[in-house]
Amino acid sequence: MLRSVVPQGEAVYGTITFWLAFHDRPFISYERTDPWMAANDYHVRYFILGDRMMTQGVDWDKAFYQSMNQHLAEITRRSKVVGRFPDPYYGDLIVYKFGE
Repeated sequence: MLRSVVPQGEAVYGTITFWLAFHDRPFISYERTDPWMAANDYHVRYFILGDRMMTQGVDWDKAFYQSMNQHLAEITRRSKVVGRFPDPYYGDLIVYKFGE
């Protein structure tokens, strides 16, 4: 379902789990790369946001998730929603196209 809203060849940003769906294109993991670095250095335009880890974080690294979600809030303000995918396990996933 996620692939249905991301054009072939476009780079994607999200949790590493979703790399499996996008193994044939550039995929940038939020666990390793700041959202602004993904957008500016790797030219990512599609952001998969809202998974439960991204929104809730883990107790031992609250500062990381809080900072990342502040940056992602700025990304979403400059983006257009291109897909919504509620999932009982991952959460309410939203795919944004940055720069719209």
